[in-house]
Amino acid sequence: NMLDTAERFLQKNSNRLNEDEIAGTRKLMEELRDIQEGDDKDLIHSRIEALNDFTRPFAERIMDHAISEAMKGKML
Repeated sequence: NMLDTAERFLQKNSNRLNEDEIAGTRKLMEELRDIQEGDDKDLIHSRIEALNDFTRPFAERIMDHAISEAMKGKML
């Protein structure tokens, strides 16, 4: 479930996110939660896309940081 994944991401990475990133993610999660039980598949899809589009830049930033940390001291 997209909402569960987003919630786990926030819990695990809140120390690496700024207030705007956290607040924006929570707002988009709430918007998705409000309509997820409905019948409007297009609206649900657009809310999922909005959440994905908003979180992608900082999810990539956190992933890049994790990879850099994992690679420290390793020869390629």
